[in-house]
Amino acid sequence: TLNDEQICQGDSVLLNATVNDTTGTLIPPFTYSWTPTNGLSCTNCEDPYASPTTTTTYTLYVTDSVGAQDSISATVLVASALPVANAGPDTAFCEGETVQLNGSGGDSYTWAPTSTLSDSAIANPTASPLNTTTYSLIATNGCGSDTDIVVLTVHPLPTISSSDTAICP
Repeated sequence: TLNDEQICQGDSVLLNATVNDTTGTLIPPFTYSWTPTNGLSCTNCEDPYASPTTTTTYTLYVTDSVGAQDSISATVLVASALPVANAGPDTAFCEGETVQLNGSGGDSYTWAPTSTLSDSAIANPTASPLNTTTYSLIATNGCGSDTDIVVLTVHPLPTISSSDTAICP
């Protein structure tokens, strides 16, 4: 038996093959041959470590002492790399307005602080802070998480003051 596996880019996994000869027709000792050979720690052992850079289906050929052969395959799915969080550009706006944040880099997102956001668990929530606020974004995928920040600068509304003035006709 041989199981399909999933790894992140740069990781490796043990391909743990087990010869289950339920018919009793294979005669030990066995020899092993893997194909393709790229990314394997050994190509003629029973349990190599696989470190492919892209999703790869490996086939193990098992040959017994009299030349009978059997094979089995397993796919090593290489998931995306670690996420690179991007909280978007710093933005300045006037008091009372809302701004849409533009997060990216993951499969799921967590923003903080949450109190002035429309939804803290989506990539692009709207924010309505009353004061200048630094928001942090955690972008996560199956391989890990990364953090970035964005600063929203709130400019107060201008105040206009005037005083009555008397003029002569």
